[in-house]
Amino acid sequence: EPVAILKAESTIPQFQVTVKTIEAGREFAAEVRLNADAEPGRYSGELKIETDLAEQGTITIPLRANISQ
Repeated sequence: EPVAILKAESTIPQFQVTVKTIEAGREFAAEVRLNADAEPGRYSGELKIETDLAEQGTITIPLRANISQ
């Protein structure tokens, strides 16, 4: 069944998420980038991807990072 990505975001404000379509309705790539002005430290949160699928509308992926100077 084809799927559409409706929204993708990080619960960590210092990270930005971009979703690229590789094969429409079937394959996507999520790129998570650290903002240039982010402070060093440990970050913990989630990547949340909302889809149009009724049985699995939201996919949640843990995000963890340890940023040094």
